Amino acid sequence: MSELNKTYKIGYCMAAVGFGDLRQYNWLKKLSESCERFILAIPDDDIMMKLYAKDSPYGEPRKITDLLAYWNDVKWIDQLVTVTESELSYRAAYEKYGFDICYYGSYYGNNFIQDRLFLEKCGVAFSSAIPESIRGINVGNAIKLFLKKNKVYKIVLFGTGIYFNYYMDNYGQEFIPAYAVDNNTEKWGIEKSGILIENPKKLKEEKDAIVIICAKEHKIIGEQLRSYGILNYRSLLYQNDIALLEDFDIFLSEQESTWQTLNKVQEINYNMLEIFDDICRKHGIEYCLNYGSLIGTLRHKGFIPWDNDVDTIMTRQNCDRLKKYIDEFPKSDYYWLTPFTLGKKKYFDCVYRIGYKHAYARMEQDYCDYYENLYNGIHLDIFLIDKTYDDWRGRLQRKALAILYGLMNAYRHPKFFADYPPDLQKKNKILCAVGKYIPLRWMQHKAEKIARKFSNREDAPYYFISNDSLRMLSILFPAEDFEHVVDTPFGKVTSMIYNGADHICRMNFGDYMQLPPEEARVPHMGRVMMKADDFVFLEPKRKYMDYSID
Repeated sequence: MSELNKTYKIGYCMAAVGFGDLRQYNWLKKLSESCERFILAIPDDDIMMKLYAKDSPYGEPRKITDLLAYWNDVKWIDQLVTVTESELSYRAAYEKYGFDICYYGSYYGNNFIQDRLFLEKCGVAFSSAIPESIRGINVGNAIKLFLKKNKVYKIVLFGTGIYFNYYMDNYGQEFIPAYAVDNNTEKWGIEKSGILIENPKKLKEEKDAIVIICAKEHKIIGEQLRSYGILNYRSLLYQNDIALLEDFDIFLSEQESTWQTLNKVQEINYNMLEIFDDICRKHGIEYCLNYGSLIGTLRHKGFIPWDNDVDTIMTRQNCDRLKKYIDEFPKSDYYWLTPFTLGKKKYFDCVYRIGYKHAYARMEQDYCDYYENLYNGIHLDIFLIDKTYDDWRGRLQRKALAILYGLMNAYRHPKFFADYPPDLQKKNKILCAVGKYIPLRWMQHKAEKIARKFSNREDAPYYFISNDSLRMLSILFPAEDFEHVVDTPFGKVTSMIYNGADHICRMNFGDYMQLPPEEARVPHMGRVMMKADDFVFLEPKRKYMDYSID
């Protein structure tokens, strides 16, 4: 372990330790020597009882009180803590103990990968707690537990050598593989133990499979699987006790799993914002973070922890300039989504977007089909601001926009209005009944013309967000809030905000520095609350079209 040559302030290791195991004692002591302070975390009785069922080869678990008494006498342990169910993720432990090196057991699987990605951003180092000399000795029931937990998934074995034989001998009858894969091309198309061996690239097409790595080179294969977008895998080579902790059902509740997925979504958004910011700076295009993203940068210096998209605003003139450079976004990863993308018969809204191709959220199928899987993805939204007046001229401008947006609802999917209140439902039905006889493209261009009506009027004292909800049409922002942009830290990205960002936030949200109630701190997509398994990190089927901008 190369990390042991370094000195860390606080080291953290979570392990289901026992009594009197000299080998275990020695390698834990070796870990402690690399730290100024060493924390050993032991699972509590509830966890141990659930981990070690009656059919476990280890027998009844030791009581936590006995374990604490035993390890409390060990002088090189600076802090001995009991791990509860809510602390069984490394991220939760880090938030409580603030360690700068984490000693882990197994290093594969979605839970660990997402925790590690998050903690490495915080500067935390990682090192295996298990020496190579004893790793892999204790192949036991963690694999069986993993397979039982994932029994609804298709099982695929990666590797067809002696580890394959071990799997088939110990688990093959109860957990029958759908097929196996191997990097050796000579084995493709051949059956072994009745299991067909195929090209590993077939895994790229799998959505509901778990992979068991049956090979010594599990690190390399793990990287290969991650390159295919597969995180749901396990290896036969691991230290069982710690693998159990990282794999047990209680290890990650549904809520915690959602946070893990959210980390990945936020990482995609960070990358998208970084490219967007680079292109804007290159061509002198000003923008500002908006809505939750603006709160995030002012309150959290990055994402609101439960937010899952990036919102921006810019003047319509800056958007016109951005349209000229959309080809600079990597087409292999992103698409340009405009109000005109779906043609003359379908309407979603008037927001411009940069979309990430290789992920989508599961939503109602007919809704996704109607919008061709373009609006259930990960987006950077671009809202537009236009000039207006706080008199009859401005009120007439904004009223005309509101009516046009209502008429355009005739071209939206019907489920878009499912949660409208009764009075709005009635008004919407009337507008839709009229709107279906008016060409959508004419209304879109008419709305844009009305929004631009006062663009060249220097005496127009206000801006309003002109391509969002009806509520936003009524909020007027003083023009001095938008005089210039300044740089701001947003996670790993340097972004732009307008000079009046604080006032803009307060007009939209009031005291935005005050956190909302805990029950409101949840990720969502529009008005739909999201869970971890709602996100799929694959490219959905889309009918790619000419992404025109006019």
